[in-house]
Amino acid sequence: VTTAHPLATRAALAMLARGGATIDAAIAAQMVLGVVEPQSSGIGGGAVLMIWDAASRTLTSFDGLATAPAKVTAGLRIDTDGTVLPLAPSRRGGRSVGVPGVLPALKAAHERYGKLAWSALFEPAIRIAEEGFPLPPYLHRILSSRNAAKLHPDLVPHYFGADGMVLPVGTAIRNPALAATMRRIAERGPGGMLEDGGARRIVEAAQRG
Repeated sequence: VTTAHPLATRAALAMLARGGATIDAAIAAQMVLGVVEPQSSGIGGGAVLMIWDAASRTLTSFDGLATAPAKVTAGLRIDTDGTVLPLAPSRRGGRSVGVPGVLPALKAAHERYGKLAWSALFEPAIRIAEEGFPLPPYLHRILSSRNAAKLHPDLVPHYFGADGMVLPVGTAIRNPALAATMRRIAERGPGGMLEDGGARRIVEAAQRG
């Protein structure tokens, strides 16, 4: 089992060592990726799963792509009154946010093919979010770009120092808030992400843009 990050690979192998199925390893790896490379992975997006059963020679798919909000217009740049909006608002903010679908898809696949308890699959990611992981060079480069702190103010407490500069490569990065969210998901299922104020915080972040 290989992934884009060694910590995710380690999590996947740990699930297999405990007797888990391939889907158990994949979910554990995905949760870790959401912690260590939040710029490209996470529980707030979408996913498509393709699972091949060699015994029955059947291919099963799970559609977890993000869906458009109920009040979406015909295009990201088309306002509700039909006027064309500037380009910038269509790239960031609520207009470009979809309803997350990755967790329901993973849960459905786990219920059908998983062997380990759902909660066990979140243990590596929760531990890494609480104890910290070394800030990797590629994420450091992204955060070092001009206006990164301004464009991503919620990341400042995690990745930037008091001087306003991104922390050095290798600095231990912790995210206790994400760990708490993952604990709710581990205990309650996908709905745990939206409970205890989670849905409200997502809406507020989207409205801030």
